[in-house]
Amino acid sequence: MKKIQLNYVQFFLLSFVLIGLVAGPLAQGTTGSILGVVQDQSQAVLPGVTVTATSIETNQSRTAISDDEGRYRLALLPVGPYEVQAELTGFSTEVRRPINLTIGSEAVVNFTLGIGALTERVVVTGEAPLVETSSAVTAGLVDDKKIRDLPLNGRDFVQLALLQEGVVTSTKILRSQAGNSGIPLSLAGTRVHQSTFLLDGTDIRGSRGTVPAGVGGAVSGVESVKEFKVITGAFSAEYGRFTGGVITAVTKSGTNALHGSVYEFHRNSALDARNFFDRDPTNPERSDVPAFKRNQFGFSLGGPIVPNKTFFFGSFEGLRERLSETHIANVPSEAARAGQLQVFIPFPPPGGLQTIPVAPNMQPFIDLIPLPNDADRDNDGIARLFSVERQPTNQELFNIRIDHEFSDSDSFFARYTLDQSEKRIFESYQTDLLFDYRYQYLTLSEKHIFSPNVINEV
Repeated sequence: MKKIQLNYVQFFLLSFVLIGLVAGPLAQGTTGSILGVVQDQSQAVLPGVTVTATSIETNQSRTAISDDEGRYRLALLPVGPYEVQAELTGFSTEVRRPINLTIGSEAVVNFTLGIGALTERVVVTGEAPLVETSSAVTAGLVDDKKIRDLPLNGRDFVQLALLQEGVVTSTKILRSQAGNSGIPLSLAGTRVHQSTFLLDGTDIRGSRGTVPAGVGGAVSGVESVKEFKVITGAFSAEYGRFTGGVITAVTKSGTNALHGSVYEFHRNSALDARNFFDRDPTNPERSDVPAFKRNQFGFSLGGPIVPNKTFFFGSFEGLRERLSETHIANVPSEAARAGQLQVFIPFPPPGGLQTIPVAPNMQPFIDLIPLPNDADRDNDGIARLFSVERQPTNQELFNIRIDHEFSDSDSFFARYTLDQSEKRIFESYQTDLLFDYRYQYLTLSEKHIFSPNVINEV
């Protein structure tokens, strides 16, 4: 047997390819395809037609050649608007724009070329058909406009998944089961742990396999998410290992135009109505609403580093929430604590009222329990303690993405996301609690085009 030795460079390249074979299929859910048939005016198919799809935002292009049956396919294209052009010697050039490509979509763009000079251009303005006929996947798209324009409490874009068919909030799961306080989503009737959440093709589920929310209960990043898709049925093998559904999101990338945003969202309790339980037992009619202030702020910026070649996009989002909530606990009444509680004892007959004393060895433990501030309304030794818990929450989200095109055949992107949050609960009679979450995601992707029909993505 011949012994094979690999140097460091060969070993690295081989490992990169092997990793791509394992991890590559997931990334396909972040792209789209353009396909169709090219014919002449007599409806005869045209082979050998050069079809070029050019991104309107970055001016990067991909080319395919129609086969013997006039068919062409441009796969693994980044989402966004495109201009598609078909040209063949002896025929006029036809251009279709804009063709908006979304996550996992297959836009069918057919061409009918007329006799004429190659320099003659026929420009057709209009979208590809909205009904996708090339796939049986049951899915709903939440695009950039919906993410930005629809109201979101806490700016949690995952709330928009509930607008899609087959998606509901599960009411049968506890925080201890979910691992966080995010929205427990049930897709297609399955358990919350049986679905996945992909960001640029990377699985970013929480520690218990649920929505990756911070301590505030929200999945931040509205300014950095371009669009996301909720797939609830008949998805292909590229989304293997999950029996529920798939939420796949794509982050924004830079374009040839510099663009960005600065924002601040504020919410407080100034106009809040008093909850029934928000009461001062000594004066319930004039109880104040617990304090509440929330500030969400940040910025985003994207643009070219080298026009038509290298792009960047970055964003920051901060949360400062000062929330207080009314808490009600049952504690021993003052009579019970003092050993003066009278209880009717039916045995032995005829029975009667007896005073229940406090055992001396239990008195130190009872003294640790705070005093009630409400009356013993049932005379059973149990009274209520109304208290206000302060729950300050801080959260920061950083996101940076770089896209680079080495050549017409090689492109690369890298994206790093850091989501860290901290929440403290100050209780009046228990030990203070601290919740500290930290999510980090890194995605690297390299795409090489061997031929119009052979593409490898690592």
